Amino acid sequence: MFFKKNLTRFSDEEIVSLYKSSGKTHLVGELYERYYHLTYMLCRRMLKDGEASKDATMDIFENLHKKILNHNIENFKMWLYAVAKNHCLMIIRKKRNEKIVSLEDFLINSKKSSMENDEDLHHNSGLVTDKELHSFIEQLDEYQSKCLKLFYFEGLSYNQIAKELGIDYKKVKSSIQSGRKNLKKIIENYLKSSEEKS
Repeated sequence: MFFKKNLTRFSDEEIVSLYKSSGKTHLVGELYERYYHLTYMLCRRMLKDGEASKDATMDIFENLHKKILNHNIENFKMWLYAVAKNHCLMIIRKKRNEKIVSLEDFLINSKKSSMENDEDLHHNSGLVTDKELHSFIEQLDEYQSKCLKLFYFEGLSYNQIAKELGIDYKKVKSSIQSGRKNLKKIIENYLKSSEEKS
């Protein structure tokens, strides 16, 4: 049994590990005490509403028990930041009725059955608008951009894309794989730049 008074000597990641192995909810309570204020400040900065920020912060921590169990967390502070940011962005989307696209949803769920290896994308939980996503794809080289658009937005198969663009199957496959990796880097750089400015 890990008593509250002894928890200060444990790192965030050690507490996460202890919680996963023991299921003791007071361990998550320790994380709440460590990060409630920082999480609230992030929500306040994004939502610009004190009461809404308090509600959002409570919602985030109320769902933390399940989320921790379902994720491999290497850096808790960074992971919590991403969780809180995404939660606030979803609130903003509902408020503004703005279409916001999750990179993970876009690149994994939209064509999940067709993809061969998506492990490199599972850790990116950043959200971007639909307009931003299209602009990022435009930054790719010609074939990567065209192949991604046809594959994701038009729903064409590799063979159909090859016929449409007059290129061979291997060129389509390599363009989509390289395009996804490059798109991931573009979006990660964009999100990092946005965080530094905020």
